[in-house]
Amino acid sequence: DEPTAGLDPEERIRFKNIVKSLHGKCTVILSTHIVSDIASVCDETIIMNDGKLICCGTSEEISQKAKNKVYLIPEENQNLIKGKYYIIQNSSDETGKSQLRFISQEKQNFDTVEATVEDGYICSIKNI
Repeated sequence: DEPTAGLDPEERIRFKNIVKSLHGKCTVILSTHIVSDIASVCDETIIMNDGKLICCGTSEEISQKAKNKVYLIPEENQNLIKGKYYIIQNSSDETGKSQLRFISQEKQNFDTVEATVEDGYICSIKNI
């Protein structure tokens, strides 16, 4: 359960390499909320919510759950977002301008960006 929580970056890499070295030799089950760890070492992912299986598949299949639902816009355009949405990340571009990465089931008037495993996780949990 949460095997990489509290590990520094070097130890997280070491742990992931150990798991990768076991590929094809045995089944390893990881329970974690650190989606990037799952995406980098697991062939199959199972997403559970409230003790119920809600989704399973490869990292690519999980990512596809969020295809065409992820947007990156200048924060100043947040008031133009239609309907219910979930902000995934608030960051700055190379000029220092604040940007929002968000997920919405409703089609927005913005260009979509490539979905990640984490985006697919959010779509699965939030039933988007």
